[in-house]
Amino acid sequence: MSVACELKLKRAELTNRLEELAKLQAEVREQVSSIDKVIAIYEPGCGPMPTKARRPGRTTKISDEVKASMGGVNQRQVVLEILRDSADPVSTSECAAKFSHAIGLGGEAEIVDQVSRKLSAVLTQLTKAGRVRHVGKAANRQFLWEIAA
Repeated sequence: MSVACELKLKRAELTNRLEELAKLQAEVREQVSSIDKVIAIYEPGCGPMPTKARRPGRTTKISDEVKASMGGVNQRQVVLEILRDSADPVSTSECAAKFSHAIGLGGEAEIVDQVSRKLSAVLTQLTKAGRVRHVGKAANRQFLWEIAA
């Protein structure tokens, strides 16, 4: 079995584990809510116990997936390869789409959007290092990137 196949299997196992943990978390929240209701019966003046609030929309299943997939990848190297292989300057979203396909994330719009946000920082770092430059903007006001000569 190749390394890529083994990594895909491991990734699938971890993704399943994340889903199981999310289900467990939901069950525990239900139990806490039930206990709060029982406490309110015995002590009517006592409201529900405060729980640590989570900022809405902070992380999603997809962003966890993106983080996990991008974690072990040399992002700078992959971005430079994408820019070298393209004949014309590439927008951030085009680079993100190619990047997500290169690391096996697929081309879903949500995934490409999140990868695009992460690659924006990588492209800025490469610009500061003198490895890439932006050569204008696309119609959707995104920078067009190319290898600095």
